[in-house]
Formats: sequence, structure tokens, C-alpha cells
Amino acid sequence: MSINTSQYTYSKINPVTNQQYDANIGIPVQSAQSKIIDSRTLKDFKEQAFGGYNRTNVSSALDKSLLSDKIEASLYWVAQLLSSGATNSVWEKLCTFCIKQINIYNPKLPEFIYNRTLEWYKITDNPKYSKDNILQLRNHPSIRLLLAELVSIIILSKKRKINTLPRIKKEEFIIDSFKSRLEAPDTSATNSQCSALCSSLYIDGDPSEIRVAINEMCHHLCAGHNAKSLYWLAWIMEWEHINTKRYGKYNCGLRTIEGVDGKWYNDVVWFIWAIINKIVSVKFGQSFSGGQVTGQVTALYNLYKYKFTAGAKSRKHFLIINAMLYITELIDWQTQLIDRPAILYQNLLGYDKIFVTMKPQQINSSAQSKDLMNIVVENNYMITEKHKQYEEDKQRNLVKQQELHKQRTLTKERLAKEHLAKQKKINVHSLDKLTAVSKLDKVLNGDIF
Repeated sequence: MSINTSQYTYSKINPVTNQQYDANIGIPVQSAQSKIIDSRTLKDFKEQAFGGYNRTNVSSALDKSLLSDKIEASLYWVAQLLSSGATNSVWEKLCTFCIKQINIYNPKLPEFIYNRTLEWYKITDNPKYSKDNILQLRNHPSIRLLLAELVSIIILSKKRKINTLPRIKKEEFIIDSFKSRLEAPDTSATNSQCSALCSSLYIDGDPSEIRVAINEMCHHLCAGHNAKSLYWLAWIMEWEHINTKRYGKYNCGLRTIEGVDGKWYNDVVWFIWAIINKIVSVKFGQSFSGGQVTGQVTALYNLYKYKFTAGAKSRKHFLIINAMLYITELIDWQTQLIDRPAILYQNLLGYDKIFVTMKPQQINSSAQSKDLMNIVVENNYMITEKHKQYEEDKQRNLVKQQELHKQRTLTKERLAKEHLAKQKKINVHSLDKLTAVSKLDKVLNGDIF
């Protein structure tokens, strides 16, 4: 990678190897000045962030800062979430923001995100960072730099809100309504390259109605009709949802997908990706722009497959939409991944300063004696040396007071019974029996439930 003040040359990033990771990719050890030392656990950060802010409010503040291109505020809120143990969620949030709010306006971004995501999880998936130990990653220099780098790229990129899927109404599954929207040539047509392309990807087990819908989506993708392509993508997803709700499942033919659990091989989404990948290879070929499109769509496909589960589909569908944009829209490949590298490097070098400003927000609740003067300190405040003894005495007195209150209550009840028995000229035991009979009579009469 070569950099000067007017140009930034982007080179493809190769996945990090174990040897590179073990060497900490050449990044220096975290300095003591910016190291966060805090005794709180993940449980303490469930609702509040590191600085005492509401977690939901911090997430919203980050979104606003990113959208308004406020670099310092964005880096600060990311540092808050990282220091609160939201390590993987803050990375995923930033990656999602890139696709939803930038997408093809920084066309080389998907490949960059995918390679950086592999580097990120190479670190965070280490078993030594499981459970509460994930909080150690707030002091990991590589983690901090990866976040600062991605935030900087987001701020420096032109924004474009991604296209959304249309809402499919129940009436659109009526057969006449369905037929009225069909525009693609029949898959048996010999004069349609697109239909032939589509039919070549059919396999045993693909439902007939999905074949028709996929053929329509393929036709409009080849023709560059983004809105109509998105309509059929939405139709397919809604159709799958309806049938899954009705029958408990909806399957296509088995397509072996590398890196995905075999139990998901018959998901309809792999049929959709097969069409997208095939169109890219046929439509764009081996030209420079074709190679660029192939690289970025492949990266989006890999991001979709990465850690795939059925539950992740709804929050990953925008990756499919982004891939479709590379097929239907004109892309400016002259756009640099980073057009102002000086700002990027300024942020990378200065990110630790934000953690320095957060150090007064540290909390260390374990009490410890100062050896020199035998002074005990808790949460940075002095407490008495006899605090343990006083706390134990306080608890003992509390138990005694509770017991005394219980005895007084029982004594009052006994005296009240004796007084009532004296008025009725009967003994206390007879009074208790009369009270029990009265209660039973009320239960039988339905007065007490």
C-alpha cells in the first residue's frame, strides 16, 4: 500500500494467518496511560454503558454521529460500547451501517469489510476471551485500531441509503394477480439467454412456484430493473415465510454451501445467491469492471455465509440487496476506498486519547488497604478500617430488630385474643374454635375464595 497526499492506492487484503495473528500483526502493546482498568463485569453493563450512559441511548447517539459525519463523537461512542463488552455487536453494527448507509457509493467497501471481519473474529473467537474475559479486548490494540479504521472510512464515505424491499400483500398471492406480473420468457424459451441461465440452475426439489418467481427476478436483474428485481426477491421471502408459518418448513433442493451447516443446504436463499453469482459471471465477464463486480459480490456472499443461521436471515437480507445493486446500477470504480488518508491516520494515531479521557469513568469496587498508612479505600473514597466489623454488627442488629418486631406482633395478637375472650366470657381456645367455624361457614357460603 502506497500513500501520498493526493492519492490512495488500495490493495486487496489477504486473510490473516495464525502466524500473523500470533505476532499481533506488528502493532505495539497498549500503553498504560490509555489502558482501561475496571472491576465491573458484563452483568454490570447490561443496561448501562461504561460511562454510566443508557446502552440504548449510546447506540442511538452512535448512529446519529455516523450519519452526520462527526468523527470524534463516533469514535467516543464506539469506545463506550467496546469498553462495555459489546465487542462483536459494535463491529457488526458498523459493518451493517456500511452496507445500509453507504453501499455502492464506496464500491470497494464489501471486500475490505470481509477481510477485516476475518481479522476481527480471528481475535475475538479466541476461547480466552469468552464470557467476562471479553472485556479484556477493550485494551487490545488491534481491536481498537480496527474500529478506528472502520469508523474513519464510514465518516469519509459518501452516504446512500440502501433500497428497501417492498411490502407484499396477501392479495398478491392470488393466482390471477401472480400471473399478471409475469414478464419473463418461459424457461423453455431458446432465444432468451437469461431464461436459459436461470433454468440451468434448477435442481430436484425446487418448488415450481419458486422456479417461476426466480425466473422473474433473474429476468429483471439481467435487464437492469432494480425495483422489479427487489419485488420478486420480496415475494420469494414472503412466500417462504407464509409456508414456514403454515407447515413448519419450506425447502428447496439441496445445494452444498461451503462453510454452512448442512441442515441449511435446502434453504431458498442459496437458490437466490446461485442466480446472483451466475448473472455476475455471465454479464460482466473478465473485464476490469467485471472483475471488480465479481470481487465485491463474492465478498457480500461470503459475509452472508459467515456464521450463518436461519435466525440471521432477516438481518442479512440487505447483503443480497447490495449485491443486486452491483448488477443493476452504474458503479463509479474511480471512487477510492479512502479519499483522505491523512485523516484516517490521524484518527488511528489519536484513538487512544479517547480512552485516556474515559479513565475517570473507571470503577474499581474491591476494597484494599494502603500498606503505608493502613487506610482502606473503596471506589477511590476512604472508608474506616473497621468497616467489616461494623457491617457484621449492623447485620446482627438488623436480625435482632426483626426478631423483636416479630415477638411484639405475636404479643399484641395474644393480648387482643385474651381481651376478646374476656368480653365474650369464654376461654381463648374456645374463641379460636369459634373463629375457625366462622371462616369455614363463610367459605361454604361463597363469601371467601
